[in-house]
Amino acid sequence: MKNKIIGVLLLLFALNAFSQNYQYKTISEKSLTAGIVFKKITESTMPWSINLAEIDLNAPGLQIMAVTAFDSLAGNRMTSAMAADQKKKGMNVRVATNADFYEEGGYSTNYLVADGQLVSMAHKGFSAIGFDNQNKPFINHVNFESLIITPNSRHKISGINKERLQDELIVYNRFNGKSTRTNKWGAEAQLRLLGTPLVNDTLIAVVEKKQKQRGNMAIPENKIVMSGHDQSALWINEMLKAGDTVKLVISLNGMPENLEDLLGGFTQLVKNGKNSAMQSFEEEGNPAVRERFALARHPRTAVGFNKEKSKLFLMTVDGRQPASAGMTLEELGDYMTGLGCWQALNFDGGGSTTMVIDGKVVNVPSDPTGERAVATALMIIKN
Repeated sequence: MKNKIIGVLLLLFALNAFSQNYQYKTISEKSLTAGIVFKKITESTMPWSINLAEIDLNAPGLQIMAVTAFDSLAGNRMTSAMAADQKKKGMNVRVATNADFYEEGGYSTNYLVADGQLVSMAHKGFSAIGFDNQNKPFINHVNFESLIITPNSRHKISGINKERLQDELIVYNRFNGKSTRTNKWGAEAQLRLLGTPLVNDTLIAVVEKKQKQRGNMAIPENKIVMSGHDQSALWINEMLKAGDTVKLVISLNGMPENLEDLLGGFTQLVKNGKNSAMQSFEEEGNPAVRERFALARHPRTAVGFNKEKSKLFLMTVDGRQPASAGMTLEELGDYMTGLGCWQALNFDGGGSTTMVIDGKVVNVPSDPTGERAVATALMIIKN
């Protein structure tokens, strides 16, 4: 009898957010298109106002996009404006949310991959969500490791679209702007890309021209620039010749082959079907912000997927207002687990939290001025 009672208590303790006497009510549900369902959900006791998009990752014509403000390395733009920008390019944006945290100037905090190209390096080693070219999602910590291979040599690549330091070899692509913005103390080579770029794949390129002791080399469309300082500049001068075909291996360890899009977050809410929000915070976070970031209730944005990687969940919960208190990280982890997430990630929240459905903001951003300009967004395209 005693063992039976203990077993019942353990079972009750293990129940997720959907059975903890919360009063969830789906007030509207709409199929936006085949494979995408949007729901508005309320919880009356906290209270919470939740927006949830459920996406069938196997639906034909579906595309996942990481989008940067102004299609650039740095900048801030409202999520709704970024969605409108993509619509002007012919993209049928059905769902969009804000994504990664960002630094001053609109630099993404974590690694960022968009359209198969690495946009920025990580400022902090937080978790990230990536999608391969078949829409399969992955959440993990990632590390940069890349090189260029010529017919007669190979050389380590130190980074992408970052300041070139002593002896470094840096790759600059279109997200850096129209030119490298480097000084004259180095050598640079312009390369034409062959084929579709993907991270964790081998990219073929042809050397078109070189320059030394000039800097600020132009970056035309569909081209990249290799920029070297000191020892790396000597390597460019000696090993890269116009007309050479070279291989670029741009790798983010911890992510799959053929990585097309990646966005960072903080922290991982769900690991292998279990709420990991606070464990991940202790591993990744700063104890000084534990009370005000992890344990306090705020507006939140989150993304997750099921064990089979066939369904993606994008959600926002409003906060800092009478109709919705916001969630702690633990509560958010419970909610994502209750949805059936096998892995889930917390995106930037607070005043940044925004969800856009078919061009309209459907949540209530908490800033008094309304929707906030952010650095990145995750978009669901259905053509």
